[in-house]
Amino acid sequence: MKKLLSEIEERYRRTEDALEVADWVRESIRAYSEGQIARRKRPYRNYGLFSEHFLVNRLPESEEWREDPEPVRAKLQRLYREKEALLKDANEAQTEEEFIRPVLEVLGFAYWVQDTTKATGGPQRPDYVLYPDEDTKRKAVGHKTDEVKRYAPALAIAEAKYWGRDMT
Repeated sequence: MKKLLSEIEERYRRTEDALEVADWVRESIRAYSEGQIARRKRPYRNYGLFSEHFLVNRLPESEEWREDPEPVRAKLQRLYREKEALLKDANEAQTEEEFIRPVLEVLGFAYWVQDTTKATGGPQRPDYVLYPDEDTKRKAVGHKTDEVKRYAPALAIAEAKYWGRDMT
C-alpha cells in the first residue's frame, strides 16, 4: 500500500494533473484485478519455476499439450481411489510398490530403480531414474561404468517418500 501511495505522489509531482493521476490509478486497479482473476482461473500454481510467458503462450503450442489428458487423469484418479486407504499406513517401499510405480507406468515412463551415482559427499541412490521408453532405458542402463551415458538420456531423477510425509 505504501508503495502504491508513493507511486501516486511521484506521478502527481511529475504531472501536477490530478485527472491524469486518477486515470492512471483506475487503470492500475483494473489491470491488477484482471491479473488476479486470470491467476485464479489458471489450472496451475507457478512459483517462479517457469515464466508466465512460457506457460501461457509457448507451452500450449507444444505437441504434448495437444494430447487429451482426460484418459490419463481418469486412470490416475481411479488408482488413487483404489489405493487411498491402503497408503495411509504404508511405508515408503509399500507406497512405491502400490502407487508410485503404477503412476509412473500410467504416465508412460520407463524407470530404473535405486541406481548408484557418484555425487558430492559420496555415492547417492535416487529412487528412480526416468526414461522416455524401455529401449532408451535398456541402452542407458547398459553403460554400467559410464555414469554420463547412463544419465544423459534420462528425463528426470525421482525421489519417492511414504504417503503423507512432511516435505518441509
